[in-house]
Amino acid sequence: MAASLARILLVAAALLTQDDKGLLEDLRGYPHRLVREAKREGTFDLFLCDADGANEINLTRTPDVDELYPKASPDG
Repeated sequence: MAASLARILLVAAALLTQDDKGLLEDLRGYPHRLVREAKREGTFDLFLCDADGANEINLTRTPDVDELYPKASPDG
């Protein structure tokens, strides 16, 4: 599980540095989702999204608290 998550995060980082439409197409069919942090409106929140970055959902919505460093639970 941790190795799969690490691969997903590496692919997501690659998306930020390259414009590869083939990779985005491959990720659209990937069954796993990502949890990531992003700074929006002054604080960091945790967001859930598809592997290609689509269908983003804010999980925390706490305007006065920064949520950082999301981790997968040991039982998945």
